[in-house]
Amino acid sequence: MTETFLGYFNNCFAGDAPLNALQMLQILDMLTPSQERKLETMEAFLSAKQISLMTFNDYISTTITNWLNEETVSIPRR
Repeated sequence: MTETFLGYFNNCFAGDAPLNALQMLQILDMLTPSQERKLETMEAFLSAKQISLMTFNDYISTTITNWLNEETVSIPRR
């Protein structure tokens, strides 16, 4: 049995290292109650962010599909 466990989480791109560290502690069944609350908060935020992104992507997809299905397409000029 190992007494010490070290992990490194790269925080580049999306800045998910704190979330990933808490998820690893959860997998290892080592989360404190405070860490568990923080993980729930972070996951709820991420979930809301994904829903918002999906809604935006649906809007763009629908707009492009409608635009492509029009018989005559006019492109606005600046």
